[in-house]
Amino acid sequence: TFGKLSNKWSALYSPDLFIQIVITGQLALLMLIEALDDILGVEVISANTDGVTIRCRRDTEREALDAVTLWEQTTGFEMERADYAGLYSRDVNNYIAVKTNGEVKTKGAYGTGLPLHKNPSAQICSKAVIDYLTLDASIDGTIAACQDIRQFVCIRTVKGGAIHHGVPIGKIIRWYYSTEEKEAILYKVNNHLVPETYGAMPAVVLPEAIPANLDRAWYVKEAYSLLTDLGVAV
Repeated sequence: TFGKLSNKWSALYSPDLFIQIVITGQLALLMLIEALDDILGVEVISANTDGVTIRCRRDTEREALDAVTLWEQTTGFEMERADYAGLYSRDVNNYIAVKTNGEVKTKGAYGTGLPLHKNPSAQICSKAVIDYLTLDASIDGTIAACQDIRQFVCIRTVKGGAIHHGVPIGKIIRWYYSTEEKEAILYKVNNHLVPETYGAMPAVVLPEAIPANLDRAWYVKEAYSLLTDLGVAV
């Protein structure tokens, strides 16, 4: 219901409550961060609206947990804990987190298996990065071995519709990057460039097999770019 508080079309619309929740949550988290960072010297890696990621020495873990417990008692909030074996982060909304049990959590540009309301974008690149970090697999090898065209496609909603070589291709467009295509997809209404579509081959009907003109080199380059953005030397 929280999101409905700021939706003026909702019966739950209440901007004052929305602001109270946001400010209360932010101030409460800052209180915890102060206790961990300024008082205990625990390194705060990142924080968002409802959580904080920290790194501490094993001999100070008990003190850090005690600080969290005291914070919970003071605020009435309750924290959930997740332990990471590794965290590779571009920023707070784009990261790969490897839990100690081997489970991988991703967000933003590094997400895979996104919900239906999201637009997938060359997910093989994220998979190649994840496998590189967790399995020591080759970026090039992962992309070369993939035979699922769905991992290579990008989807975007284009307001007013899109055209390719002057031919309308609809409002919801799907494409893959091709070695035979040098032009871009354009907005139908003004012929402006649809972002990131140079070399894009429309795939209104999803191919049953990997097209012969699939530009795997583009995906390799993109995967290495995603890896570099995480600060990982390659």
